Amino acid sequence: MDDLISGHTQLIEQQGYSWARRYCKHYGLVFTVKGEGFLEAYNEKCLIQGGDVFLFPPALKCNFTAGKNWEMYWFHFLPRQDISPNLGWAVKENEINHVRLKGCAYDHVLASLKEAQELELNRCKGWYDLAIRLIETVIVRAENIAMLDKDMDYESFLKAQKLLVQDSAKTVNMEDIARECGVSRTKLYYLFQNKTGTTPQKFRENYIMRKAQRMLECTNLQICEISLKLGISDPYYFSARFKKLCGLSPKNYRKAFFDSNLTL
Repeated sequence: MDDLISGHTQLIEQQGYSWARRYCKHYGLVFTVKGEGFLEAYNEKCLIQGGDVFLFPPALKCNFTAGKNWEMYWFHFLPRQDISPNLGWAVKENEINHVRLKGCAYDHVLASLKEAQELELNRCKGWYDLAIRLIETVIVRAENIAMLDKDMDYESFLKAQKLLVQDSAKTVNMEDIARECGVSRTKLYYLFQNKTGTTPQKFRENYIMRKAQRMLECTNLQICEISLKLGISDPYYFSARFKKLCGLSPKNYRKAFFDSNLTL
């Protein structure tokens, strides 16, 4: 039966060995037991480490490169119709998605996939129904963890927002922000791109320029004074960035604001 094909791969000495996913008409599932490797898809390269579960939609072409001591279980399968709603955590357009398992979740998934692979290898009576249910159990477990991770990601994003804007005159380091929020620098950039459509630096700069607008509207401070209060020592650089983002120089923005109020 070609509706389920599986394998257990151990690449101990083959670091750098590469291969492509060839069987693309079914869903694909990869679980890394230990070690590491790389996955390339959608023009993106992603590090795979122990405990990572990847679920690939049909027709997705991707390449794998072995890292250090990579051991994994892999499956090509057709999910039953009633499990389809649980595939949403992984099947997103033009995006590599995965879940990292730890502790008991890792142990349960490893045991389930090991049994499913042995069932497919031996193919005794009734093997397919048992194997597919074990795989589907892993998918549901991964989905539940993905939902928890999503909630944690949102908390990290909110905390990063506060850290980026709490003191606009203070220089910030993105590595420090990411570390304090409990995420990697790459994950921090992903969260901001996904939720705001821009980078953390752009988010911060936009906030600073909105603050500059309010100061131009509500105070009589000189432009050089506003620049210093915002942590920008060079007023000419401040004026250039303000004009690029707001469309007018600070001087002309203030004039336009007061002119518009006079005509009301």
